[in-house]
Formats: sequence, C-alpha cells, structure tokens
Amino acid sequence: MRDGETVRDVALSSHERAQVGIGTLIVFIAMVLVAAIAAGVLINTAGVLENRAEQTGQEATGQVSDRLVVVSAHGHVTDEVVNSGIKTREDVMPNESVDTVELTVALSPGAGSVNLSRATVSWIGPKNSVTLVHGEEVAHAPGVVDESDAGTFAIGGGGSSGGGTRGGGGTDASEAHRVFSTYALDGGDHAVLDSRDQRITLYFNAGLIEAGTRDAVTKPYAEPLREGSEVLLEITTASGATTTYRLVVPPSLSGKSAVSL
Repeated sequence: MRDGETVRDVALSSHERAQVGIGTLIVFIAMVLVAAIAAGVLINTAGVLENRAEQTGQEATGQVSDRLVVVSAHGHVTDEVVNSGIKTREDVMPNESVDTVELTVALSPGAGSVNLSRATVSWIGPKNSVTLVHGEEVAHAPGVVDESDAGTFAIGGGGSSGGGTRGGGGTDASEAHRVFSTYALDGGDHAVLDSRDQRITLYFNAGLIEAGTRDAVTKPYAEPLREGSEVLLEITTASGATTTYRLVVPPSLSGKSAVSL
C-alpha cells in the first residue's frame, strides 16, 4: 500500500481496474464478432460476384464461339414442263425458279453444343423479310408433300400422307412460311450438333416464305427465288451467336434441277 491508503482503498482500486478490464474485453469480443460477420458478408458477396462473373463469361464466350459453319447450300429448281402453265392445285410454281433451299451446317472451331430447335433464322429476301423458328425434324422443306415432284406443296392441313423420296409428309401448310426443318445427315440427333464432324441440313420453303402465305393456292400464291436473286440468312443460336450466309441464285437456271447457292 502507498502512504495514506487503507485496505479499503486498495480493494476499491483493484475492483475498478477489474471492471475496466472486463469492459475492455467485452468491447474486444464485440469487435471480433463484428469483424467476423463483416468478413463472412464479404466472402459471401465475393462468391456471388464470382459466380455471376463466371456465368457472364460463359454467356459472352457462347455468343462469340457457338457459331456455325455453312458447309453447302443448294436449291431445288422447278420443272420446266410441269410448271409451264398457269398456277393450279397441281402446278403452283413458275418454271425456272428455286422453290426450296437446303443449307447444311456444322459447328465452327471451338463451338460448344448447339441445339437448332432453339435457334432462329432471319430470312431477308427480295420480296419478304421474316424470322423463322424451328418446325419439324424431317428431310424436306416445310409444306412439301412429295419432294420427288416439283411444286407439290401441302394444300390446307399438310399431313403425313405424302411419302416423298426423303420422308414425305410435311409441316402444316398454315406454318410452312414461318418455320424451317432440320435433318441430320449421319442419322443422329436431327436438331443438336455436339461435335464438328456432325452435319445437319436446314430446309426452307423459299416459295412460301417469300410470298408470306400459308399455302401455294392462296394469293399471292408462291414467290420462288428467280434467277440472280439473293437472300441474306442470319442463324442465331440460343446463346446469341449469329452466323450469316448469303444465298445467291445463279443467273441461269435453264435445264437444271438443282443448283448451288
């Protein structure tokens, strides 16, 4: 004890210091808890941001890489004899014109899986512009009843009674000018490309798309692609990647049944 201090004074001083120490400890513990909570919030926020960044990166990569490569493009030329007269139920296409289009595609280098049933195709032609969606998984253009005979488009409801050389049948004629068909050349999935060695053909009814009509006997009937005409196609996949291809009809179709576009 110091001079003048009593036992009671010393006891009180020790008690006060103990209270201060406990208070300091409580404040310290509270600060540690607050810091721990803040750290947890920061870690959680960082995780959320990382997941969002990863998702955004994947979407951005998909928009850049999930593109297609056009392997070939062909057009069916209407028969010069069958289609020489006026448009009727049996004869709906003017001669020497391209009525249907086939576009064979593959995955571009570095592309992931592409589901063409979720893709859209922008068709910008000489007479009509429209965005097409996927229709059927068949080896012929929408609305075609018998692809072995030029100009045989579904009248009315379409159906499967046609039986053409590559499958027959056809999309409901009311939708033939709004959709495209797909068919795998290797006999696999007719809408999904998983590897670069796969090939899927997209089929378009150019005559009905250009006319913007549901069938080939309703005005303006059909508007097939004439000699020298062009169509700009933009295929957009579900990831947002776009592949552009320009169809160019040769300047002369005389004597031909099919042409490269």
